[in-house]
Amino acid sequence: GEVFQGKGLLEWLTNTAAQYDAAGKTLLVKVQLGIYDSAYLNTYQPNTTLKSKNLNRIAIFLIPYDSAQAGQQEIHALIAPSGTGTSSGSGYDLGGIQP
Repeated sequence: GEVFQGKGLLEWLTNTAAQYDAAGKTLLVKVQLGIYDSAYLNTYQPNTTLKSKNLNRIAIFLIPYDSAQAGQQEIHALIAPSGTGTSSGSGYDLGGIQP
């Protein structure tokens, strides 16, 4: 099982829905099992001890995507390109490491 704060999840859903709405897109959310690999941990986990502890740990991710992608094999979150200074969405990690 997973434990998460409902308030944080609700805030993320509300903010993500507003970003998709502003972009003229329809928000859908995919629930995806995943594994913390070293690339993910090096990006989102600054604590060296927690990196070692969480490496290869199974986690649950909520991945937002536009309804136009519903029939596609690969689902990608609506994320602004690096360096634009604006965020337009990201996944939500129920395992405790928030991107």
